[in-house]
Amino acid sequence: MKKSILIIEDHDSIRKLLSVFLSKDYEVVAQKDGLEGISWLGKGNFPDLILLDMEMPRLDGVSFLKNLRMSGFFGEIPIVVISGTDDERSIFQCQQLGIEHFFNKPFNPLVLQEKITNILS
Repeated sequence: MKKSILIIEDHDSIRKLLSVFLSKDYEVVAQKDGLEGISWLGKGNFPDLILLDMEMPRLDGVSFLKNLRMSGFFGEIPIVVISGTDDERSIFQCQQLGIEHFFNKPFNPLVLQEKITNILS
């Protein structure tokens, strides 16, 4: 059975690109913001990894991370962040919240795929 990845990304084109690219090797579910991601998880879904954008409407990446890490059930899911900002404070916050890796946009999909493979193996 394929491992699963939850993609949380508000830009349609990046969300679709990641979904198509990663669906060759993984079961992929994509949500357009942090609230949709929380809702999907709240229905009892448990992905093997979350690919998270930082800058989203309604519930941003840092808020999503804080909510997830406080959860006794979802707190240990590995998270890889993809962000359009390279703000050192944001990167530090993400690292403090236990992310696996931080990618800046634009990113190399092959490097991302390699990182995900390493995390999930």
